[in-house]
Amino acid sequence: MLTIQLEIPEEISAYYDSPQQLPPIVYADFLAQEFQKGHISLGQGAQLLGLTYDSMFKFLK
Repeated sequence: MLTIQLEIPEEISAYYDSPQQLPPIVYADFLAQEFQKGHISLGQGAQLLGLTYDSMFKFLK
């Protein structure tokens, strides 16, 4: 799996209690965008996030 490093402005990161909260949020948002672009299926997104198909569908609403 590819690892990337992001710089997040303090104005945004201040909304979170700890920096450890950000990676799963960024990853989930990235997968949602990839689904909307047609690059991954709903099932693939669910599997990558460890969700059920139904939970992934609800997440994307």
